[in-house]
Amino acid sequence: MLKIKWEKVIYADILNVKYVCRWIDLCNGTMFRIVAFFTDTLKGDPREGFFVAIERVGSYLFPISDHYKTDYVSDKLHVPPADAASIADWMNAQLKNDVPQQGHYNKSYLDAIEPVFYAGERAYMPLCPDIISED
Repeated sequence: MLKIKWEKVIYADILNVKYVCRWIDLCNGTMFRIVAFFTDTLKGDPREGFFVAIERVGSYLFPISDHYKTDYVSDKLHVPPADAASIADWMNAQLKNDVPQQGHYNKSYLDAIEPVFYAGERAYMPLCPDIISED
């Protein structure tokens, strides 16, 4: 099994709100555009949480958790479990949760990742995991 690590790309603090709106390659043959950010009642948001949306699929304001699980993410974002497992890994990385890997990643997909370019968009590399080890 391929062991991976997702990079933390969203940081939350009261003075400098960050978000992500990028393509995410799940390294299983699926790529989505994902939008995600943290909410905070001190900024006037309705509740603290982690808002995650997948373009043309689903969105949800997740409560801050110490471990997002595949079934929960699948149910809330309306994605199949294979995709939800990788998204849950990415979500856990954004909260720096050190939890066991849930997704199954394919090295051939990781090796084939290229910059994304659609008409009217700036070309950039999609979010993708780094390989830690190959067992």
